[in-house]
Amino acid sequence: MEKTESSKALRKTFSYILWAGFTLVLISQVIILKFPNMFWSELLTGTVSTIGISMIVAYFFTYTAGNTEFIRHIASVLEDIVINRAFLSNLDPVKKESIIQQVLAASEKELKNNSSLKKYYQYLSQRAIKISKETTRSNYNIQCTARKEEGKIVIDSIYSYREHPSQDGYDDISLRFDMGKCVSVTIKRDDGKTKKVIPLPHITNDEKTDDIEYVEYILDKDGLYHTTIKVNEFANTSKELYITMRITEIGQDHWNLYTFTSLKPTDGFTFHINMKDEELAIKKHDVFVTTKKEMLDICVEKDEMRVECSQWVDGGAGLAVLIADKETGGMEINGDSIMPCNFPKPPGNSGDTHSHSN
Repeated sequence: MEKTESSKALRKTFSYILWAGFTLVLISQVIILKFPNMFWSELLTGTVSTIGISMIVAYFFTYTAGNTEFIRHIASVLEDIVINRAFLSNLDPVKKESIIQQVLAASEKELKNNSSLKKYYQYLSQRAIKISKETTRSNYNIQCTARKEEGKIVIDSIYSYREHPSQDGYDDISLRFDMGKCVSVTIKRDDGKTKKVIPLPHITNDEKTDDIEYVEYILDKDGLYHTTIKVNEFANTSKELYITMRITEIGQDHWNLYTFTSLKPTDGFTFHINMKDEELAIKKHDVFVTTKKEMLDICVEKDEMRVECSQWVDGGAGLAVLIADKETGGMEINGDSIMPCNFPKPPGNSGDTHSHSN
């Protein structure tokens, strides 16, 4: 109560000062008009005018400083700058990259010990800023089944994932094959609109329908078939895309080396493969992921394998699994790496969970 009364008294006092300031400024102008070109009048006018302006400025400063909303606003701005560092996230990419390079810089002592550290720190800063220019992925799920068909080992795979845009939007989907084919690609926006794409020539003209988009494969100089599926125009303003790819990979008569590589920064992934035919077995496997041991769970048996990675992985992470006939000699799985476990049933692929290999 006492604080409120004193605040009111202070404001009342300064309101008088405001009017006094205006009065002094007016008086100085009157003196100039009544006694022009006189030394004493110019000196007096300058003094009176300066005092009057100072009183006006002091009033507005005191009023603003005592205004509750103004104080809250300034406190919020200071909190964002000093505590939350929110202003850093709103900087343009060039300024942000400059700040990251200054923070991730080797000290003089480090450079004396190893002068090449400067390049390594530059690599780290460029790698950090690159994330804003790349699309990222989450809910990455791969389900594979190995089987025999016409004397060859075939692997049917379903890749599903969520694609999150970069500052420039979404990347196109690029596919390359030597022995195998992409059966279909389904892209779903966050508003529910879906686009299905089937690469040719795995379908005849008689089988085409109007609700499906068809793209041609091109044979490149390396002898691989590749095709590109445009994404950005269909994505429009969708905040994320749900992508499902069905791919068939054809191996040799007695073996098939399955590989999966994450080409973009990905928030973990799950992988599951099982043998549909009893004569097939997992001979060798390897997982290429740099992560904490507790973030990576690997279960492998002769006829099934599961990998669960619950940490972000960079592009280049992945795995390789060699599938072969059980009778094939010289390629047996290491006994220490066989980790018996109860494999859960593969989750359904409704299009709401998504992942991808290439």
